[in-house]
Amino acid sequence: ELGVTRMNSGPCSANRWDEAVTLFTSSKKPTHQSDIAHVNARAYEEAHARAMSAFPFTSVKKICCMGAGYVGGPTMAVIAANCPDIQVTVCDLSEKQIAAWQSDELPIYEPGLEEVVKATLGKNLFFSTDISKGIQEADMVFISVNTPTKVKGLGAGQASDLRWVEACARQVAKASQGHTIVVEK
Repeated sequence: ELGVTRMNSGPCSANRWDEAVTLFTSSKKPTHQSDIAHVNARAYEEAHARAMSAFPFTSVKKICCMGAGYVGGPTMAVIAANCPDIQVTVCDLSEKQIAAWQSDELPIYEPGLEEVVKATLGKNLFFSTDISKGIQEADMVFISVNTPTKVKGLGAGQASDLRWVEACARQVAKASQGHTIVVEK
């Protein structure tokens, strides 16, 4: 928490960083919260810079969401509304579900959802049954499928049945092109 707070106030000065490193590498323990905050902020900044330099994308331009249900559809509609430069494609095996999202009668009711879908549909929000194509074109894939409670086997009645998540992950592995970020939602 201290690192995030301090980091938001700007980068650490080189002198202050050297003082904090000296303090941490000496036998003395840090005595001021600001010393800890500076070290946390600098370590975070350096780790973030290393990670981003190895990251193959300058930005995400296309998102594919597997699952056009109560989670995938509304989430992607909101992403499309707030990120007009990103093309969002929601994919599902059910032609009926995809047709409903493209109609005047959405398959799901959420306050304000109809307006969001109407404002983005066909601009940067699309619905499709061609899941492989959606994955191939995407920089980022969301897996938003049903995880009902298991009815048999280990964890029956308590654990989530992840077979649909696993099937999606296998399809992403098979169809993705190059580097792809996968998000389980």
